Amino acid sequence: MPDSHVSKGKGKGHEQRNESSPDADAAATAAFHACKAKVNTLRRTGAPKSSVLAAVDEMRALQKAWHACRAADRPKSRYQTRKKLQNCERAGIFRQFLVRAFGAETLRAGSGVLDVAGGHGFLAFELENVARVPVTVVDPRPLNMIRMERKWKLGETLIAHGSLDAQPPASAPEEAHRSYAARLVHRELHGARVKYGESFVKPRHWRHNWEPRLFEPIIAAAGAPPSVHELEALGALATEIRESALQMAWTVKGLVKVAMATAREPSRGEEELAAAAEEEEEEEEEEAGEAASPTEHATVEAEVPTSRAMWDRIEHCSAIVGMHPDGATEAIVDFALASNKPFAVVPCCVYSALAPTRRNAAGKRVTEYAAFVQYLREKAPGRIGVEQLPFEGKNLVVFSLPATRRSGEPECSRCDDEP
Repeated sequence: MPDSHVSKGKGKGHEQRNESSPDADAAATAAFHACKAKVNTLRRTGAPKSSVLAAVDEMRALQKAWHACRAADRPKSRYQTRKKLQNCERAGIFRQFLVRAFGAETLRAGSGVLDVAGGHGFLAFELENVARVPVTVVDPRPLNMIRMERKWKLGETLIAHGSLDAQPPASAPEEAHRSYAARLVHRELHGARVKYGESFVKPRHWRHNWEPRLFEPIIAAAGAPPSVHELEALGALATEIRESALQMAWTVKGLVKVAMATAREPSRGEEELAAAAEEEEEEEEEEAGEAASPTEHATVEAEVPTSRAMWDRIEHCSAIVGMHPDGATEAIVDFALASNKPFAVVPCCVYSALAPTRRNAAGKRVTEYAAFVQYLREKAPGRIGVEQLPFEGKNLVVFSLPATRRSGEPECSRCDDEP
């Protein structure tokens, strides 16, 4: 992972950067990502298992060389030494929250839920197949739900036989509550598999970034049918955003254009993404290893909607959500408030360096996680709540309160503490 900001000057607390290895670092990085792309291509095209396994072994060897190159060139940082997060079943836990907060029927209304920055599509899979809620994932990366497909097919082996253990008391350690929540998700997934059968639904997918200019014309129309000119403008804009999104990849610098992935050192703002990038990378590598069977094809083919279909689906979505949506967090909240849609986001990175004009109600820059959560709440005082979800890591969900809860809503007791 990129190191925390290190001065090239001398002095106490600073380390002199080794200038001899950037080219080797870039070459190792490029080799690893090229091999990862090769693994994914072999998997998608149904190559023989032996070929896929050989490519996976090569990828892992290149990964070790890449990490060794970075370790030799960079001082240790809090990202390199952090404990791996145990956030098992966070997608299922978030799905449970959405159903509890808004109701399944509300989520099923209209064109269904927009899942912004949905990653591999785990949350969307849970909503589609457990809650039976239609979902459109808006994310520039391709979806790959092999892990969810396997969990769906595991059936009774997914859970321990017998009844679910009793819910731990409120005074029990957080680990006990997290374990219980994960087992409850397993139980519900198995129950849905029994009820609905082995076949499963894949969510719809747009390979777009969620940008204000994409939804602002729809909000401005205020429910009026779009004109031919408005649809043409949206179509041109969507094409531009999609073409840009197709050039992006998830790297140790965050979500960046492929050409920039190894061309420069990460900025201070990009270093903020390091922990999330590492976690995402680990998930992808684990899935690549698991996906050695040429008979499994869980990649979701991206949809290229017409401008009218895009307009209608955005305008009539039942809710908009995001699990660790990175830079799209504020845009999700802004769209929901402007269109009066239910929303729920679990913020992760603050992106303070990439949003230098962001100020809270007191006029101070928003640079810390807790301040960012509070900043989002200040967009609509009394209409937005915060709740802690039972998984490790960034687990505060910021969401729109139902009208019945908006009066006298107490402050979240955990909002001032970063988890």
